[in-house]
Amino acid sequence: MKHTIKTLLFATVIAVIALVSRPGEAGAVCCPIPPPDWEIQNAGQLNLVRIDKKNEMIQLIPNIRFTGNARDFALIVPTPAEPALFPASATIWREARNMTAPIFVQRSNDDGAFGCNSSDFATGVLNDGTAGGGDAETRDDGVIVISETTVGAFQATVITSDDPDALVNWLNERNFTLAEEDEAKFAPLVEDGWFFTAMRLDTTKAQVPAQGWNTNVDPVLFEFAGTDFEFALPILSINWTGTLPVTFYVVGDDRASLDGFRTRYANRITASEYEAMLTLYPSMADFAKAGTFLTRLERTITTITAFRHSIYIEKAATNDEFRETTTQQQFFFRGAGPAQLLVLLIPAGAWWRARRPVRKGSPERIA
Repeated sequence: MKHTIKTLLFATVIAVIALVSRPGEAGAVCCPIPPPDWEIQNAGQLNLVRIDKKNEMIQLIPNIRFTGNARDFALIVPTPAEPALFPASATIWREARNMTAPIFVQRSNDDGAFGCNSSDFATGVLNDGTAGGGDAETRDDGVIVISETTVGAFQATVITSDDPDALVNWLNERNFTLAEEDEAKFAPLVEDGWFFTAMRLDTTKAQVPAQGWNTNVDPVLFEFAGTDFEFALPILSINWTGTLPVTFYVVGDDRASLDGFRTRYANRITASEYEAMLTLYPSMADFAKAGTFLTRLERTITTITAFRHSIYIEKAATNDEFRETTTQQQFFFRGAGPAQLLVLLIPAGAWWRARRPVRKGSPERIA
């Protein structure tokens, strides 16, 4: 049985983790954790996912929009492998959005495929592209500190533990707290022996604005072994605002589907489209090669019951191509300006799953 790889991403300003291990289950979920008596909220999730089943490899760029006044906060990323960090292009979200936007004008296209269009978009810069890690491995009250590294405005510490209480205590001792009902969501992850990356804001590089957090950061790439993606919805309920828009851009061999999500765009990229992407959308061209399928999936979560269990990105029933047609421009985070979109690694949470027996208490996998 293949080793399971799961990645849980709690993100707020800038966080990136790349993990490499044997193929299996993996993903990302974004959730901010503030200190006591401060507020930080998860206001939106965005993910770019590439599934390379042939080479058993996943690439993920997550994004989270966060709001609040917390002067400090933490990101927690559980993985069964020690992570590495890679910067990604600051234009990736503009390109992904514009490529998959609804059709507004007549498009000239001689190959009958769904093509791409363009507009302008700006992103903020908090990620300095720093990547790396130390070789420290020390024990700290039931928690093993594997390594430390710096990513943009965050200081990242990779830890592991076989005791859920030890992990929570480790966070609490560093002035980051979880509600009692949220602590329980970590227990299955710890019990499965995953690594955890704790990412803390470096306040010498980024300080909370006077009006509170509502900003952009540059994205970072996760690259790791895996074959399937589990979207760990229960984690997204931590510090959510009550309305959570979620978007996935999925690149793979086939059209993708996700339970409860509607398809905004589905297109197998032709050779001529890929040539155009090299000029118009060079960052996306690094992910979506000719012959691959690009699917855009969206959902706005408004009820707490939606977070009861994980769901999985699956192959759609058909490979029919699709693109919305509209007379009004519609974008993720409708009504928000560029300065209101956080370009970060999200999930914003999700998980890649190997084809193995479902863990007790998990929903049955869709064939």
